[in-house]
Amino acid sequence: MDFYKKQHEWTKAYRGKPGQYEREKVLKIKERAGEPPRDVLELGAGGGQFAYACAEEGYNVVALELVPELAQQIKTLGEKLKGNNLQVIRGDFFEVQIKEKFDVVCYWDGFGIGEDLHQKTLLRRIYSWLKKDGLVFLDVYSPWFWAKEAGKEKDFGDCFRKTDFDFKNSRFLDTIWLKKEKAERITQSLRCYSLSDLVLLLEGTGFKIAGINEVAGFDEKTGEYSTQVDFKNAMMYSVILEKT
Repeated sequence: MDFYKKQHEWTKAYRGKPGQYEREKVLKIKERAGEPPRDVLELGAGGGQFAYACAEEGYNVVALELVPELAQQIKTLGEKLKGNNLQVIRGDFFEVQIKEKFDVVCYWDGFGIGEDLHQKTLLRRIYSWLKKDGLVFLDVYSPWFWAKEAGKEKDFGDCFRKTDFDFKNSRFLDTIWLKKEKAERITQSLRCYSLSDLVLLLEGTGFKIAGINEVAGFDEKTGEYSTQVDFKNAMMYSVILEKT
């Protein structure tokens, strides 16, 4: 929790209104899972931008977020909706008890915390929250992109950000520190999976890959972030999972 809490404080990354990025994700859900009203669970909801955009479209959304400040921010956003269709649960998705079943479970930009055993545990929990014909939208970090980025340092507003890669364990390492406070640094470590590694990870979880939702990275021609890049340039890819 410390990384996301500090990142929120230092970079303001989770603040602001829903933008094109979030609304495009809602459109993808509409294309694959159907028109609202349907029940959507978002894991690690951050500042709530996607959850808000999804609820605004008419879906019934439950946003699960661990960081108290972010959970409160989502509640504040939800108060602006005309309908009462955005619920916030503050808790750890490895421990929280959820009785409802959902048509869609989303986990954007965060899968890979812990070891393979933790991912399998989470996937089995997601399985228990999903309706029989439900779909999972899951962002997965690619190892080949982050291996190339190892050692790079970038300016990030009030912060510096350094990317590294644990080649032995295929983990993306993301370190942030304030420019004025160089001594305190925060690092997150996320397990990266090739598509074939992900297939192996899914064994025993009750899921199979139903399709590729999007492939995200920087377009070689424009140098801009895109969700339609070649797989070889993917910083992450989004899969759609369904029950076997």
